[in-house]
Amino acid sequence: MAETVIANIELPMDAIRRFCEQWGVSEFALFGSVLRDDFSNESDIDVIVQSRDGIH
Repeated sequence: MAETVIANIELPMDAIRRFCEQWGVSEFALFGSVLRDDFSNESDIDVIVQSRDGIH
């Protein structure tokens, strides 16, 4: 499984792609502390998705 490391977390890109295909997600993005140096094991992971039909 291909993975990408961003700010101390590994992203399972294959699983994310499958999720997006299954649920009709056209855009998947991370934001917040996960992209900064202050991200820790106590931080949450902020995700925003956009569906193919435009519903957010």
